[in-house]
Amino acid sequence: MGQKKEKHPLGARVWAALLSFGLIGQIAWVVENMYFNVFLYNTITGDAGMIAAMVAASAVVATVTTLAVGALSDKLGVRKPIIVTGYLLWGLSVMAFALVRVSGLERLLGPARAVQGAAVLVIILDCVMTFFGSSANDAAFNAWVTDVTDDGNRGRVEAVLAIMPLVAMLVVFGALDGLTAQGKWGIFFLIVGDLTMLGGGLGHLLIQEPENLRRAEGNYLGNIFYGLRPGVVWANPSLYLALLALAVYAASQQVYMPYLIIYIQRFLGVDNYAVILGVVLTAASVISVAFGRVIDRRGKLHVAVPAAVTAFVGLIAMFFVRGMVPVILAGTVMLGASMVLSACLQGLIRDHTPAHKAGQFQGIRILFQVLLPMVTGPYIGAAVIRHGGETYEDLGVVKEVPTPEIFIAAALVLLLIAIPLALLRRKEPSKALRSLRPMLTVWGENLDREHPLPEYPRPQLRRDSYLNLNGRWQYAIRNGKDKEPAAYDGEIIVPFSPESFLSGVMKKVMPEDTLWYRRTFTLPEGFRKDRVLLHFGAVDQSCQVFVNGKPAGSHEGGYLPFTCDITEALAEGENTLVAAVTDATSRSRHAYGKQSFHPGGIWYTPQSGIWQTVWLESVPENYVEKLVITPDYDRRRVRFVIHARDPEGANVVVRRDGVVIAEDWYDASREYEEFPITDENFRPWTPENPFLYDVTVTLNSGDKVESYFGMRKFGVTTVNDKKVLALNDRPIFMSGVLDQGYWSDGLYTPASDEAMVYDIQKMKECGFNMLRKHIKVEPLRWYYHCDRLGMLVWQDLVSGGSRLDPLVIQVAPFLGIHLNDGKYARFGREEEASREQFVRDLHDTADLLQNVVSLAVWVPFNEGWGQFDSLQAAQLLWDRDPARLVDHASGWHDQGGGDFKSRHVYFKPVRLKHDKNRILALSEFGGYSLPVAGHTAGDKPFGYRMYQSAGEYMDALAQLYEKEIIPCLEKQSLSAAVYTQVSDVEDEVNGILTFDRKSCKVDILRMQKINGRLRF
Repeated sequence: MGQKKEKHPLGARVWAALLSFGLIGQIAWVVENMYFNVFLYNTITGDAGMIAAMVAASAVVATVTTLAVGALSDKLGVRKPIIVTGYLLWGLSVMAFALVRVSGLERLLGPARAVQGAAVLVIILDCVMTFFGSSANDAAFNAWVTDVTDDGNRGRVEAVLAIMPLVAMLVVFGALDGLTAQGKWGIFFLIVGDLTMLGGGLGHLLIQEPENLRRAEGNYLGNIFYGLRPGVVWANPSLYLALLALAVYAASQQVYMPYLIIYIQRFLGVDNYAVILGVVLTAASVISVAFGRVIDRRGKLHVAVPAAVTAFVGLIAMFFVRGMVPVILAGTVMLGASMVLSACLQGLIRDHTPAHKAGQFQGIRILFQVLLPMVTGPYIGAAVIRHGGETYEDLGVVKEVPTPEIFIAAALVLLLIAIPLALLRRKEPSKALRSLRPMLTVWGENLDREHPLPEYPRPQLRRDSYLNLNGRWQYAIRNGKDKEPAAYDGEIIVPFSPESFLSGVMKKVMPEDTLWYRRTFTLPEGFRKDRVLLHFGAVDQSCQVFVNGKPAGSHEGGYLPFTCDITEALAEGENTLVAAVTDATSRSRHAYGKQSFHPGGIWYTPQSGIWQTVWLESVPENYVEKLVITPDYDRRRVRFVIHARDPEGANVVVRRDGVVIAEDWYDASREYEEFPITDENFRPWTPENPFLYDVTVTLNSGDKVESYFGMRKFGVTTVNDKKVLALNDRPIFMSGVLDQGYWSDGLYTPASDEAMVYDIQKMKECGFNMLRKHIKVEPLRWYYHCDRLGMLVWQDLVSGGSRLDPLVIQVAPFLGIHLNDGKYARFGREEEASREQFVRDLHDTADLLQNVVSLAVWVPFNEGWGQFDSLQAAQLLWDRDPARLVDHASGWHDQGGGDFKSRHVYFKPVRLKHDKNRILALSEFGGYSLPVAGHTAGDKPFGYRMYQSAGEYMDALAQLYEKEIIPCLEKQSLSAAVYTQVSDVEDEVNGILTFDRKSCKVDILRMQKINGRLRF
């Protein structure tokens, strides 16, 4: 689904196709839905049950056809041929009705059976026509509409499409109804058939295959029934609730709609029903179109509720009114509100349809919009008509007359829509932030709002040229993707997201919103060299940058840095910087981690916008763009790769404790430059002695950068014939803590550099030597502090995917089932664009953190969240970064590869067995919880095992290590254990530290002793 408010204008050609096919298709459907009933009723039989049977049969064919042909269009990756061919054959099948006559069948079947035979023939022809119509319109054309629209323009599109049945009725009533009144049904069907065939010709001119259309993966039969799988229903609740609401609405319509003309003619006694319907349909169409923009602005669900209430009122009014004018007024209210409601529901369905599966889900839509309503609605209407008992005799045939009670029945059916709409409201993201206690850390309490986080943000590529842009900016949150607002809403402290306390805003950015930032800056005297670069540490999720009104750059993805060269956009004196940000969180192909529209438990408040430092630097035309440093521990050498326009002759200096130990000039003709580290200068990096060498690189242009590196080697060795982790060729037990990187006052962003240092140092004081950075990429200074303080890092890649299926991430693991992650749909990775984005993020994250000394292990997937092809992901990381290890599938759904047999254990004793082929790791466990009064954020504490006192908590934690972890180390050569977790986060109270970092729950000395026993 699209994450922006309108990716691009639809264009005249698309609108022409929407209007043409919307109208022509609906003319054919109007004839099928209303005139076939009248044709059958007036010329063959007045049995209301036969009409209901025809409607039901047509509904079944429509559903089966749309399921099959919709999936076929996805599988073939085409829409146009099906639309064009379908419309041509659809028209021919309509013309075939001109051949049906009771008199003609009397010669074959005899007078007694001719009526029944004619009725059956009409039903058969109706099914044939429905097959072609559903193929062309319901399956292919509707999928095409989903392909070419997005959630920013669907309100207008659906409002227009919603009136097409009404406009079609006006066309038919105004131009063709006289033919039916005169009994000229043959001419009537020939004209409608010709018009429908015209659609096939227009398709050649107007329809273009969508650029984003791709061939569906998987087998065809599986694609047909994809939307009927329980897992798919469970994983897309909003889609199926919208479908259920549509089914209720459509069933309500079908209670009275098949009998509406008959009701006006026979009960109200108005022969000229076309006048009533013409006025009502015209007025309802105007109402629907007028509300199109309202739907886009206010939101589909917000408009759907009052529209449903108004439609209900209109139905009740229809029960009471008599006479032409009152009927017109009540009918306008009823149908106008119904069309607005239909537009809202259809738009919601398109919004929530999984990407690249529009064709497959057209059949599911027809199931809810046509089959279920047409099977139930007309039979309810027929039952009400029979209960009314009003009949008349026409040429010896007794015919039933619809009574006003059908509108009461329709209103009662419509009442049921309150259930799915209420559940949808609960599923939709709330614009209000969740209610959490505003807890500040000590660093947040002392925040310098003028100059937050002033430190140079890139420790491994430092320059003297530096202008920090953190501090007071202006902000505005606007619905839609309009131009920059004329007035801003207020002040925001960058780099804290607007959802955080420290930003000073405390407002949520919704998927349909644009978050605008604005500030001015003036370059200091002597600052500017040849080029001026604007850096963003991270912006969640998509960002466009403007300097002095000129586009300066853009970026997508919320966790990685980007740079804009703004040299050409700069002016003398004051400059204006504007950033426009949108954040779809989980509604895009991008990673979103543990951010959730419905936070609670292990899922947290979503955050948006700028959340890392924004800064300027000025460089010569030839400057160091990137520096890659690779230590070769075995050969006592270090390798340098300099990325610059012209790195030739760059001066590279290595220092130990400020003393030059190596110096050389870069030879750009080689792939890299290697420096030896002599024995007297060789000092390994370890957690106990995290020694770092300093590096200076100077280009001939004068550009000078400073960096550092450490000499270390991550690998595998054996203990008791079992593989274990090794650091510098020695076995090491990595005793770690899960680190979410959330803060009570800044969400993703710590209030200061000291705050980051505090977490790392406090875990070191407890005796831990490793942090598993969980589902987040931190600012580069965090990794620098791990490097200099001696804290090993396991780095998760940030999770994504379209959904998390509880059957996959909860039920299957509980049963000990490891699923094949090549089945993409199970893991919410059926969208190829999502998988491709993950691979790009993998490479970019590895590239960003290449030089981090402390980073020992990559973790591409956690607990099946968006997992796919994890063996290939492990290979990509090995190829990209052979110096580190890979935990390919942390927790569950082990594919038998990677460097680790990696397990998560909660709720039960730790009982692990080494497989002898890989390192054994307990990559998550514990989660013991202790709410500390005055230091909890939420009112519903969440944890895996709850304790009420610090003594009880610490005793249980010590017993966990002594009875389960240490024995597993001794008996099974367990090589790593990651306790959950560093700090409380929102509802979770299972941290060693409280969320505000003001209380440490463990006995630090006791924890040191426990960790001291975790050694080989």
